[in-house]
Amino acid sequence: MPFCGASLTGELIAENIYTAFVEWEISGKVKVIISDSAANMKSAIAQLPSVSHSPCVQHRLQLVVEEGCLNQRCVPKIVASIKRIVSHFPMPVTSTKLLREAQVKYGLPQHALIKEEATK
Repeated sequence: MPFCGASLTGELIAENIYTAFVEWEISGKVKVIISDSAANMKSAIAQLPSVSHSPCVQHRLQLVVEEGCLNQRCVPKIVASIKRIVSHFPMPVTSTKLLREAQVKYGLPQHALIKEEATK
């Protein structure tokens, strides 16, 4: 799909989705597309015949968290501290092994660290 260097307008996205529908032989079979609530995505889906848009629950929840929780004064400082700690542990290396060993040694639950993957 030719998006490189192009402005991601609703029209361009709609054209590419429609092209994919034709290539995959699913035109007329898709009834709903789930996406973020970006204006260009809503515009693109509105241009597709017989297809409706449903906002992604994960994106909505992320917005609630960002708007509600992260606007509290203390939360960004706590999040920044946690990110610094997690960034010390590159996933498949000795730091992770040392963390696991410390959890066992001190009788702590063995949890893996999860790096943040922010949504748009």
